[in-house]
Amino acid sequence: MTALTFRLRRSEGATARWEEHALEVPSTTTLLDALTALRATSAPGLAFRAACRHGACGDCAVVVNGTGVLACVALVGDLARRSRLVVEPLHHMRVLRDLVVDRERFFQAVAGARPRTQSAAAPPEPEHPVLPDAPARLGGAAACILCGICASACPVVHPHGGFVGPAPFLRTLGRVVDPRDRAARDRLDAARGLFGVARCRSALACSAQCPRELDPAAALVDLKRKRAP
Repeated sequence: MTALTFRLRRSEGATARWEEHALEVPSTTTLLDALTALRATSAPGLAFRAACRHGACGDCAVVVNGTGVLACVALVGDLARRSRLVVEPLHHMRVLRDLVVDRERFFQAVAGARPRTQSAAAPPEPEHPVLPDAPARLGGAAACILCGICASACPVVHPHGGFVGPAPFLRTLGRVVDPRDRAARDRLDAARGLFGVARCRSALACSAQCPRELDPAAALVDLKRKRAP
């Protein structure tokens, strides 16, 4: 068993405060299970999101000791620094309560990137050829779970407007390099708009903290260099 101190940022409305709670659990306990235990004991009403419990949905994303993690797969033994975990909601997003944030603007930005393939009106005959290396060339777009950690880590993202973070552009690159897509020119024009890829300052925090080990920073660099067909 490991004795840990959890410093939790709790808020409701405009009021925010920090609370400290002690908890003794095995080092192999997930952060999500630890938060659940705290809510059942010393932190009643603690609000957080969770769904899949195996790192596939991104709902449980929080910031621990300054780094974005998925609470359902992150182990407290790996996260603790000197037996202390500072847990707070994702940055650059409006906090609804405790560790729960409003990701609506983030999701709208992803939808604005038109993440679905726009193919020709009539499919080719007999089929549309896709090369074996296509999955790697799609830039990890299909593997992104939209957890929002990249936006939280990005120092350029502003909570009230402007640059929205790397995830939408990762999706854009995935479609631009897709040989089936027929909207590459429009996608590139949109990505290079007022609040587009030019706002990126290559801090690389998005790639460093991505729980899926994707490289959204490289995707933004690729979009800056891409030429419309």
